[in-house]
This record gives sequence, C-alpha cells and structure tokens, in this order.
Amino acid sequence: MEHQEKTAQRIFFLGALAWCTGIIAAPFLESRGFHTLASILYELYGKICHQHPDSSFYLWGQPLAVCIRCTAIYWSFGLGCSILLFISHLSLKRNSTPPLWILYSVAALMLADVLLSITHIHPSNTITRVITGCSLGLTLSWYLLPIFTDAVAQQFFHKPQRIFQ
Repeated sequence: MEHQEKTAQRIFFLGALAWCTGIIAAPFLESRGFHTLASILYELYGKICHQHPDSSFYLWGQPLAVCIRCTAIYWSFGLGCSILLFISHLSLKRNSTPPLWILYSVAALMLADVLLSITHIHPSNTITRVITGCSLGLTLSWYLLPIFTDAVAQQFFHKPQRIFQ
C-alpha cells in the first residue's frame, strides 16, 4: 500500500476516534462540572441522535452523547477502521469492497428492528440495538474507508494531471 493511502486511512481513523471520544467526553465533562462544554457536545450529537435517556448507556451517572444504537454504530465503525488500518495485506481499493447487498442486508436488519419497535410488534432492547448498530458500523467501515482513502489521495497527494503537455 502506498504511503499516501496509509496516511489517508490514518486521518480517517483519527477522525472516527475523535468522534467516538466526544461521545464519552460529554458525560465525563458533565460529571466533572464542565456543564458548558458538556452542553456543547450534547447539542452537537443531538443533531444526529434522539438521545433518549431510557435508550442510552450511562457513564459517570450521565447518559452518553448518543443512544445505545448510535454508540454501537460509531464505536464499531472506529473499530472497523482500526482493523482495516492495521491489516496491511488487504487492498482497500474500491473494486475490492464487498458487494453492496451486504451493506443493504445489514441496514435492512437495523431498519426492521427500528420498525418493529416503533409499531410495537416487538420492542427493541439493548441486545438488538447493539447487534444491529455494531453490524452496520463494522460494515460501513469496509465501504467508507476505501472511498475516503481514494478521495484524500487524489485531492492532496497526487499531482493534478496537466491538460496540455
């Protein structure tokens, strides 16, 4: 793998790690009296998650910045990126990503869990939220990391093609 692609992967992983750190930083800051900083994080993450306290994990007596399912998605996505980053013999080119039906299947399972819960046919619980969230997060890492790697490598590391030679 080229040095530039590895650098792009590291950037992506660090971004995922920073995002995951914010999820647990919010309750930590709140529990330590840094209410303004915690509020900023809760508000930021509230843009992408419902943050219902009854469907959230708690640390330091405070809910995480996102619900259980979102926590599972983001942390497993970060885990997937770290696995891909450290497995150097795998090619992460777009043509080596898994078939899209895998991503669609995992997303459909999560959607089914959500819909069954919303319609009161079968309530979601911590186990189904973690399983469907982790499945989607890990799967997404296999699709998004190669796309990001290609985009960053093209934009920042490769010389632009000259039109006239």
